[in-house]
Amino acid sequence: MSDKPRDPREDLKRILSALAESYETSGAEIADALRAQGRDPDKLADKLRARSLATAKEFLQIRLRKAREEYEGRASAFERGKSLLGATLAEWRTRLAAILSGNPEARALVTVQFRDYSTLSDTDFASLILQLKDLGVLDDLSPPPRESK
Repeated sequence: MSDKPRDPREDLKRILSALAESYETSGAEIADALRAQGRDPDKLADKLRARSLATAKEFLQIRLRKAREEYEGRASAFERGKSLLGATLAEWRTRLAAILSGNPEARALVTVQFRDYSTLSDTDFASLILQLKDLGVLDDLSPPPRESK
């Protein structure tokens, strides 16, 4: 080898040239070359197809596993948060309306879409309460007392 450093552009030109030549080769010529080497082109094509499908499936499974882990993490956090609420959501709805009406800074944290608490589903309302707890708005508050039935 020479002491002269390799030019990456020349390497790239060689690679691109080889790729261009391979595209100029017909499928029949490739199959003939494989048969000349004692290989079955159909078996090779099946093997490559199976490997490509397995790789694609594995890639999708990684994304699916990650999404499932995120979902399970959020779901368990939500369940833990529901137990932190300690009172029924109806009691929290009444209490939150009173809290926010007397605290303009806290009211500014609640987006317009969540200002009408009566239209929120229980899940959305519980999520709102937990988010306000995470922001520290409800730190000083204990849950409203449970009504005896």
